[in-house]
Amino acid sequence: MEIPKIIPLSSPISGAVKIGVSTVSELKTIPGIISNVNSLAKISTAEDLLAICPPASLSAFVKETGLTGTFIPPVLFGSESYTQALMAPSFINGFIDAISGSKTVNIQEKVVKVPIGEIHCPNIEGCEATYTEKTQNERDTFIEITIFGFGGGDHKTFSVGSGYKVTAKNQCLRFLKEMKLKFTKKKRKNGKEFTSIEVVEPTDNNYQEIIYDCPTCRKGYNEIKKNKNHKAWHIVADTSITNEIKIDTGTDFNLGIDFSELGIKDKLKISTKVIKEISCEYHLVRGYDYIGYPPIPNSSLFNWTWEQVMNDHLDKNLQPTSNKDKSVIAGA
Repeated sequence: MEIPKIIPLSSPISGAVKIGVSTVSELKTIPGIISNVNSLAKISTAEDLLAICPPASLSAFVKETGLTGTFIPPVLFGSESYTQALMAPSFINGFIDAISGSKTVNIQEKVVKVPIGEIHCPNIEGCEATYTEKTQNERDTFIEITIFGFGGGDHKTFSVGSGYKVTAKNQCLRFLKEMKLKFTKKKRKNGKEFTSIEVVEPTDNNYQEIIYDCPTCRKGYNEIKKNKNHKAWHIVADTSITNEIKIDTGTDFNLGIDFSELGIKDKLKISTKVIKEISCEYHLVRGYDYIGYPPIPNSSLFNWTWEQVMNDHLDKNLQPTSNKDKSVIAGA
């Protein structure tokens, strides 16, 4: 039976083993641009605006709401003059009018699946990679998630625990959390519309997605060796390697959800951070040279590249990079 691309962790065919309960912490709100502006009685200077809206946030808001070209010539967008243009009185006046003068014309909610983590495994029969959240009590959470509001919407931060031990067999997996999002369509005085997006709440549902033709694995050795954190093994017997994902490591994802029906081309930005110990165990089969390399600095989570070897011949380019790694050469 062909396994579907996205399946619930609770599904028997997911191969996930329940070791706790699915947990979600209290949702914390970080006000976005719209909330910040509406909370103030008056903004009349660049200093007033910068106090609540850093240039990077203003830049994202202008792009996401289509204000580029309305107050700022498109040729300036992304240029060195762009920040200066954001601070011009004409922009500030138009910016305030676009927010405080806009009317809500439509609100709708949509349930989506948000990527919060991955585990990677060589695409070789017999290889396995197991992801385990090292539960100490049944209400533990392990990953802190921040989903940044779109179009001036509020940011939301919370932490989650899947409650499952998940094994990937000769394939890479992505973990997803189901979220309820709110889409608010607003109309400015000039008749033009824009949409803001923010999280309403996460649900208890967790999913896994097979990453076909994984874009971050199978990098060339010359590219990998530039990373001082890469590790190389020559496996002459079946062996297992265990790594702990370090606390406070994290990464960013783009939410791969199609919002085109709402006229939205950009994606939501998501930031994740590990807040409790997570174990990744890899079982590698003999007959291959393997290189494990972290997708982000100081991470113990590995991407993989590999090459089949003949007669268990050790490629000198793939020598282990530390004495600690040499212990796995013999596959003990």
